Formats: sequence, structure tokens, C-alpha cells
Amino acid sequence: MSLLTLATTYQERVVWYVVLGLGLVVVLVVIGLMLLLLNFVGRIRRSVVGLLDGAGAVAANTENIPKLVALPPVLKTIAEEGVVLDAYMNALSQGYGNGGS
Repeated sequence: MSLLTLATTYQERVVWYVVLGLGLVVVLVVIGLMLLLLNFVGRIRRSVVGLLDGAGAVAANTENIPKLVALPPVLKTIAEEGVVLDAYMNALSQGYGNGGS
């Protein structure tokens, strides 16, 4: 082997080790990013589960809203009955307290 062949082989070996080192760094960065992504996905999943639990509670609270359609006629009847009762109470209370003087 000549000196030139050994020098070229040494340079190739150095380049090869540099490329392997860079490849290792890239692989480690990709692994780190994948772990970070999995962490974010886990957080999102937990948040979605909490959101869906809250949505179920909201749905349970709002399931009676269609029944409110029947409420205005009932309120009107109650208000009319209140006016009638007020008239009765006014009629009964007229002269109350004046009769003893």
C-alpha cells in the first residue's frame, strides 16, 4: 500500500465517522421530537376526554329546554289567576281596620 492510499482511506474513514455521528444526532433529535409529539397527543386526548365529560353535563342540563315551549301558556294562566286572587284580596280587605274606629 502506498502512502496516498492510506491517507485517502483515513480521510474516508473520518468522513464516514462524521456522517455516522451526524446520523446519530439526527436520529436522537427525531426520537426526541416523537416523544414530544406523543406527550402533546396525550395531553390533547386528556383534554378532549374532559371536554366530552363537560359536554355530557351540558347536554344533561339542556335536555329539558324543549319543554319550555309549553311554559308561556302556563305562566299566562298563573298571572290571570294572580289578578283574580288580587281582586278577591282587595275586596276582602276593604274596610278592614276602619270598622273598629
